[in-house]
Amino acid sequence: MVGHVFQGSWQFRGMVHNGQYDLVMSGGVSSQLGEIRSMLDIARQEGVTTVVGGGIVSAEPELMTREINPDYAILGQGEVTAVELVEAIRKQAGPETVKGVAYCRNGGFFQTPSRPEIKDLDGLPFPDYEAFGFAENLDGMRPSDHYTRYLFDQPRDYPLVASRSCPYHCSFCYHTSGYKYRRRSLDSLMAEIEHVVPKYRINIITIMDELFGNNSSYVTEFCDRFAKFRAALPWDIRWSCQLRVAGLKAEMLDAMKAAGCYLVSYGFESYSAEVLASMKKHITPSQIHFALHSTLDRNIALQANFIFGDRAETRQTADETLAFWREHPQAGIQLGSLILCPASPDYLYCIERGLIKDRLTHIRHKLFDAVNMTAMTNVEFYHLVTEVLLLNVTNVLWVSPLHYDKESLTVQCPCCCRRVTYRNYRVGYKKRMICRLCHKRFDVSPRWVIWASKAIAAVTPRRAWPYYGYRAILKSIAAFRRLSEVFR
Repeated sequence: MVGHVFQGSWQFRGMVHNGQYDLVMSGGVSSQLGEIRSMLDIARQEGVTTVVGGGIVSAEPELMTREINPDYAILGQGEVTAVELVEAIRKQAGPETVKGVAYCRNGGFFQTPSRPEIKDLDGLPFPDYEAFGFAENLDGMRPSDHYTRYLFDQPRDYPLVASRSCPYHCSFCYHTSGYKYRRRSLDSLMAEIEHVVPKYRINIITIMDELFGNNSSYVTEFCDRFAKFRAALPWDIRWSCQLRVAGLKAEMLDAMKAAGCYLVSYGFESYSAEVLASMKKHITPSQIHFALHSTLDRNIALQANFIFGDRAETRQTADETLAFWREHPQAGIQLGSLILCPASPDYLYCIERGLIKDRLTHIRHKLFDAVNMTAMTNVEFYHLVTEVLLLNVTNVLWVSPLHYDKESLTVQCPCCCRRVTYRNYRVGYKKRMICRLCHKRFDVSPRWVIWASKAIAAVTPRRAWPYYGYRAILKSIAAFRRLSEVFR
């Protein structure tokens, strides 16, 4: 049985407890440590062999294999390794001959030679989600599950992987699928789409790639083929993807729009040329400006973030980014602090400089905490990150529902000022939302949450003790989330 981190623990326990499984595989990234460890703990209590994979162990093999303590860990891409490992377990043979495996025995850590990255992605079978109750999961989807599912009252979202890795190496990034960019052929891609869409009546395809199409001709040809497939369906289907702002062309966006693309995610990260260069983004502020306006002008929803705290960040570079952000509230760009992902260049830099003193504590408890690796003083730095958190409360487009019950939600879009009704929608403490009419992004919350959030923001220390103000906001956010579950 292959487990996954989104399975409810009680449901997962029941599936394992009935005795029909003797091996459980799970995996994910470092932010999912708690869920992965809980799943494997349940499996171990039932005497089931456990295997964990993904970026969480690939980035820090010995540290996280010891922490999670599975019977085996799979490092790197797992398709071939998993099959060989299961066969070795079935034959009661040791894992020593299987490449890309790690394990702990008698207090020692052992790692077999690494496995080469899979070059021919077309040779892999299509994902088989039947074991996870995929059809039932689709039936229960809501547009409130994730803001990218806003288009339909009954979204049926299919995750599609067209390529692996990324040809660029940003300083804050760790490529969980390897460091060589590979992509599937369009024949393989369309064959999967033509198989799963009618089978599950899919109406949203989310292309999960770090970078979908490294050149415009690949994307344009995909648009031509997908448009023909879409035209033959008796229901509407849309898709989303991630692109770089460098090399973006208006003609490509036109083709994407015509083929049903409704949302594009970009890696903006900063509007300062100095910071972008330090991040090794290989993009410019003018390219960000073009991507933002070209996307929104075509009524394509936009997802992007500005993250603060790069090594080259100063108060001046941050102000450049914040000035652009304030000028474009309709873009819905999110603000945040740089996250130190294990094995990323920034993470390694902070370990070398002593800014991360304990790697395990960082992954367990401080993964989303801001770390000052800039030339700013701690007071200056934490004043900046406190301001960023406050701006996410006080300066975003934020509305409360005009009408809300268990079956529907009506809001007035703060961008186009039109009323929009979403059915099958659940409101929590705070939801990112996209207007179905103008495709601009905003936040929706109960009125009491908006009032309380702005009140807390108003009294949060800014000049004095900025670090404690930053921590106070983080704790307030966590408290609101817990409280919202009570009133949900």
